Amino acid sequence: MATVAIWLDGEHAKIFEFTSSGINHFQMKKHEPDHHTHNSKDHSKHSDHFFKDILSKVKDAKGLILFGPGEARTHFKTFVIEHNQHLAKKILANEAMDHPTDNQIIEHARKLIPVAHQQ
Repeated sequence: MATVAIWLDGEHAKIFEFTSSGINHFQMKKHEPDHHTHNSKDHSKHSDHFFKDILSKVKDAKGLILFGPGEARTHFKTFVIEHNQHLAKKILANEAMDHPTDNQIIEHARKLIPVAHQQ
C-alpha cells in the first residue's frame, strides 16, 4: 500500500493514499449515539471505534502522516502505537494543521513523504 496522510479531528477523518498512479481520497465520520454523554468512558469507547475504523483502512500503509487541529491526531497516534506497533514504526509525521483544504493537505504531505516512498 501507499504512503497515507490523514487529517483528523474528533468527528471526521480525511484519508489520502499517495500511490504511483495518483491520490485516492476517502472520508470517514465518527458515528456517535443520538444523545450527548458526559461520561469519559463512553466518549473514549466511541473514539476507539472511530480509530479502529480508520486503522482498518490504513493498516497496510508503508508510511503514515498525521495532521489535525487538536488532540485527536495525538490520541490516534497513541491508539496506533497500542494496537499496531508495525504501523506505528512507519509514522513519518504528526503535525498540527487547523482546517486546511484538501489541496493544502496534499501539498504539505508531499513535502513530508521521503523520496523512497514516492515511487
